[in-house]
Amino acid sequence: MIVLILIFGTSLPQEMNRGTLIIPLAKGLSRNTVILVKYLVSVLNWTAGYAISALICCGYTQYLFGTFAVPHLAFSLFCLWLFGDFLLALVLFAGTITTGNYGGLLLDAVSLGVLLALDAFPKLQKWNPISLASQNASMLAKSTLLADFTITIRITISATAICFILSAFAFQKKKL
Repeated sequence: MIVLILIFGTSLPQEMNRGTLIIPLAKGLSRNTVILVKYLVSVLNWTAGYAISALICCGYTQYLFGTFAVPHLAFSLFCLWLFGDFLLALVLFAGTITTGNYGGLLLDAVSLGVLLALDAFPKLQKWNPISLASQNASMLAKSTLLADFTITIRITISATAICFILSAFAFQKKKL
């Protein structure tokens, strides 16, 4: 997940600092479209890389051990993918509201630090998006019920949408 933030964390701020976003905007592309395309391309890259790595892991596990039966694997993979999707929306939002190339990365690190600190409290775990990643192994070991993650998934989807909408709104107001 850290690599995901590092890869996509400086994409929008670098383009704003270099002035390369001015060309498509001057040709009539709306700012909302720029944010939407940035987000969709990063999600597609994340999805493709994640799917390839999951298939490779499943393939070599099947090859090495001959049997491959992991309970709740698809749900576990989905939860981790959804958390990565949330991180991409957070990265886009942080890169939009900060100035400089690394302000967004710093804001992402602080946000993840807060989420990790909140994950230490068991009563807050079902409300915390990071529990989709931190409790991933317990899903596979059947030590948690899948229904326990319904609220977490809804909150993560809502937080992703809020980050995306706020980044589009902030980018509308941002001077390039």
